[in-house]
Amino acid sequence: SLQDARGPPRDVFSGDVVLQHPTDAEPKRHLFVSNDAIDLDSTFNISLQVLQVYRANLSLIEPTPSVQGTAISLNVSEPHRFLVFLSNPGYGEDTFELSAEVTSTLSATTPEVDFTYFDPQKTLGALATSIGTVDLLLSSEIPALEPFDITFTWTSLDGDGVASSIVVPVQAAQSHEWSVVPVGSFQQAAGPGEIVSYLFNVTNDGNAPDDLELSPTLTVNAFGEDTTMWTAVTVATEEVDVNQTALLNLSISVPENAWAGSSVNIQLDHVANGYTIGATSLELTVQAVSG
Repeated sequence: SLQDARGPPRDVFSGDVVLQHPTDAEPKRHLFVSNDAIDLDSTFNISLQVLQVYRANLSLIEPTPSVQGTAISLNVSEPHRFLVFLSNPGYGEDTFELSAEVTSTLSATTPEVDFTYFDPQKTLGALATSIGTVDLLLSSEIPALEPFDITFTWTSLDGDGVASSIVVPVQAAQSHEWSVVPVGSFQQAAGPGEIVSYLFNVTNDGNAPDDLELSPTLTVNAFGEDTTMWTAVTVATEEVDVNQTALLNLSISVPENAWAGSSVNIQLDHVANGYTIGATSLELTVQAVSG
């Protein structure tokens, strides 16, 4: 703003001068000079020192939870990329560093998480922005579905520890892993009307209590005019704790009218939480009986 003052020599005038500088003004001493339009020897000088203000800000871009307010589920033993929006809200150029750490957990031990940083230290001008990249790798030993916090911190290296942080709840996703091991040797032939049992030890190799189904699919290879129908039903465990084993018994009854020489191929799908995670193949042949 401009001020206009008139009067005799040695008079004193007072007034207000309003100076508005940009939000991204460079931190230094700024000089302002104004000359009188009539009296060229009348000059008004003023200077303003813009101080460096150190600020930091960050926010999570991705991943985000499937349901707001819940932990982000991450598969163990594979890297997951986190993208973080970074900014310098300060008045001048500043150098920052991005870091991450496990900051809270419900368990007695701290979950083992490996962090891989990509260009974690950045120099940004006033009001400038950037994107930070961090890969997280969760250990296979982390129990599933037990949330814990990861804290990302964006620290000004020039501003006496000025920093901004966000807390991201995460958890290890459930891993459906099972070992299916036959008990003894399997019978490969049986007569009409005979019941054949297949026993399996199934072990939960995952990271949370789980249950398993053995779901049979039968393919009949009929001999001659054999038109008999074969059936088998799914067998399933109750909930099995991690590293514990259950016994499953799949029984198949050979039809009374099955012809000798006919056979059936049995595919047992290993199904956990609705997903087929493996399969076992069997074959049973109808043998001739005397009488």
